[in-house]
Amino acid sequence: MDFTIMLERIETLCAANGIKNRQTAYIESGVGKDFGVNIKKGSKPSVEKIIALADYFDVSIDYLLGRNDTDEFLRRFAKLPKEDRDTILTLIDKLSKY
Repeated sequence: MDFTIMLERIETLCAANGIKNRQTAYIESGVGKDFGVNIKKGSKPSVEKIIALADYFDVSIDYLLGRNDTDEFLRRFAKLPKEDRDTILTLIDKLSKY
């Protein structure tokens, strides 16, 4: 398995959460400051480390590994003002009738 997508998603999640340095996320999540470097060198992360990162960012393991994009949509949707969320839901309702 190629873990490049996971590293890209971690970078995106750091930016979305105002974390300027990925190493900060690695340290705070408990995976170790060299996590990204080790992955780039070909190391495979343990399941425990993947779970720790998913928990830290409050996303699913599937999202983190690039297996789905649902978490990103839901995270962004939840940050919208209520009026915008209602507008989107109304649009979805209308489109689902076709």
